[in-house]
Amino acid sequence: MKRVLSALMVCLQAAGAAAGEELATRLDEVWATRLKEWPQFATRTGLHDDNDRLAKVSVADSARRAAFDEAFLKRLLAIDAAALSADERLERDLLVRDLRDDLSEHEFAQELLPIDSRSGFHVN
Repeated sequence: MKRVLSALMVCLQAAGAAAGEELATRLDEVWATRLKEWPQFATRTGLHDDNDRLAKVSVADSARRAAFDEAFLKRLLAIDAAALSADERLERDLLVRDLRDDLSEHEFAQELLPIDSRSGFHVN
């Protein structure tokens, strides 16, 4: 009986590690994409590779970003939250909320409002 329990524990730990690695890969992917899509943000974080660019803000670019966010959200939700540690689950949940907020903003054409309470020339 002890062997069976030990084997089960090893399997559960392996599943948790795999889910954690998958989440880390997804977090790296979304971070790299955001830095590429928003060069001004990259500069504020200390990365100066794209200082010669500004973010593309056309309606088509917004639609492209929304399509990426939607596909990415599906991949993120496919990760078994129960197999993640509490910290990993929190990171996953926060990113899910952020992506859903971005998708909601796109649904209501927020990209057509260049100034709001969170962004614009009046915000540092």
